[in-house]
Amino acid sequence: MNKFKIIFLFFLAIVFFISLFYYINLYLTRTRAGASSVTFSFLSEKINLNIGQIREIQLLAQFQNGSALEKIDYLKVVLNFPQDILELVDYIDTSSSGLGRQMRVDGPQAANSGGQIVIELGAQAPGSGPTTENPLILAKIKFKGKVGGKGQLSIVNAQVVNNTSVEITQIYKKNIMIYVSQLCESDEYCGPNAFCQNSFCVCNPGYYNCDTDDNNWQNGCESTTECSDFSPPPPFSSGAATLNLKLKFQGIMQQPTNNNQRVMRVKIKLDGGLLPEPLATESAFLLTQNRNSDTDPYIWQGIVNLPSSLIAGNNYYILVKGPKHIQKRICTNSPTETSPGSYRCFSGNITLLEGVNNLDFSKVYLLAGDLPVSGGQDGVVNSLDTSYIRNNLGKTDPEVLAIADLNLDGKIDTQDWSLVIAALSVRADEE
Repeated sequence: MNKFKIIFLFFLAIVFFISLFYYINLYLTRTRAGASSVTFSFLSEKINLNIGQIREIQLLAQFQNGSALEKIDYLKVVLNFPQDILELVDYIDTSSSGLGRQMRVDGPQAANSGGQIVIELGAQAPGSGPTTENPLILAKIKFKGKVGGKGQLSIVNAQVVNNTSVEITQIYKKNIMIYVSQLCESDEYCGPNAFCQNSFCVCNPGYYNCDTDDNNWQNGCESTTECSDFSPPPPFSSGAATLNLKLKFQGIMQQPTNNNQRVMRVKIKLDGGLLPEPLATESAFLLTQNRNSDTDPYIWQGIVNLPSSLIAGNNYYILVKGPKHIQKRICTNSPTETSPGSYRCFSGNITLLEGVNNLDFSKVYLLAGDLPVSGGQDGVVNSLDTSYIRNNLGKTDPEVLAIADLNLDGKIDTQDWSLVIAALSVRADEE
């Protein structure tokens, strides 16, 4: 065999293996499983607005068993809204979705004519869409109240296809109630346990109007328990416990302009109860527009899915650790504290049931200060953390902000320094 034949055969072998790799990647991996399910929801559990008032509502997609390798190529969601009390007032913002091709996004004229919104998005190119690893804020929708009443904003249809042309068929949809306050002229119009404020009926603190028709204030605010219109999404697997968890991180007093800063990876560790050993996991939390008061930080909310092997019961406790924060031990379903960082507990008293468990930890602070300076956290606030902030004061570099921008205002400044100094009173992770 001469030299030219050897070169020719070598070239054919290279072409063969390249073609084989292309075939396997293009066709055989098309059946590769992706995220097991997706939940479509809204960031708020319910919406209250007045006649003429405009409110922004954010549509969210959250994936179970997603990954950084799986990407979304196509997505379609159909929403129904009560057009008798609401109207869409602006074009829908989908810039935070990561899907740059708007195939169909209904504007005010089309939406208001039928009370339905179609949002159909695609990636700019195959494989260039967002990953399923983190939740996606798909759309920001602005509604205005037309007349007093209440109705449901519902997700009636949804479709998701990933970058291997596999459709995610297990879809959960979480609807919300919208309330538009009725006009009034005097307190007498609003009935018992309510009063008229700026032409709108308002319930006294601790009372709720749970009438079927919100236009009816004849009975006033007759209930002392919150109206049960909100139904959380079903758990992802039969028999499993799911945590619907609210958290409050120290110092985050304003909404960040960078959408990437609205998602935070939080470490969750469950112990006590009937567990033979601690159960550790990590989940994405989203910044909401809710807070306990005007002087309180904004609340973050996330879903934590626990394995089906977890036994429902009492005496559990939870350890929560943010990416730049001191770990906090929490022992009750709805803890409170008198000053930031003062909450302490020892015995677990959290009760977990099968299905969704709503835990509100938003009345205790998660103190900032344990920075991932060297690629990870060391469980203590010390000179390594304080010196990093001091040496980077005034910086706006993305890599520095990812480590030390504690209040998410886009710069390293004395506010971040003050937050770390305040955390020195606690100093170390709670176990």
